[in-house]
Amino acid sequence: ATSTDLVHWKHEPVALAPSEPYEYDETKSEMGCFSGSAVMNGDVMTLFYTGHLEGQESKEVQAIATSTDGIHFTKHVANPVINGSPEGLSDEFRDPKVWKHGDLWYMVVGTAVGNDGAVALYKSINLIDWEYVGIAAKSDGTQGDMWECPDLFPLGDKYVLLVSPMNTDRGKSTVMVGSMDYDKGIFIPESQREIDYGIDFYAAQTFEDEKGRRI
Repeated sequence: ATSTDLVHWKHEPVALAPSEPYEYDETKSEMGCFSGSAVMNGDVMTLFYTGHLEGQESKEVQAIATSTDGIHFTKHVANPVINGSPEGLSDEFRDPKVWKHGDLWYMVVGTAVGNDGAVALYKSINLIDWEYVGIAAKSDGTQGDMWECPDLFPLGDKYVLLVSPMNTDRGKSTVMVGSMDYDKGIFIPESQREIDYGIDFYAAQTFEDEKGRRI
């Protein structure tokens, strides 16, 4: 859907639908193109999403699609660009959020370590070849057993991490404010709170607009 004011929306053709082996199998009951994010790389929009196919060894992988008009997308021949979760992490591994810092692109992916929600961090020079950096943040044992839809971004002189924790009574969507150590690849939280007390406020994402505002 598209909008000029974020209030009135127009439906567009479906952007992505399951069609590839990492996201489609007519014999499976659960498959799909799961949510992610998009960045502009010059004049090309590069969209990141999770290919989900229940029952295969790597049930969730990260894939990319490109567009020059924001309406029609072409899935990349290199897909999946991240072929499953790293060793030691859960196969619950989804919702890539991408941003640029310096000369490198970074990506966070929602996952878990044991019974603790976590965020995996990757880096890339070209948006296609991704190197696993490590766990950028992890639950303290009380913040849910899987973190969905992570969003890590600078705000003023701080960094903000949004996550949507599963199976916790401490809120549907959580915001942590702290600092980001790119050399070590870790986010250091200084505070935490629930974003919204409504039972359906979940999977929130932000973006930076053309004026540099965080929406």
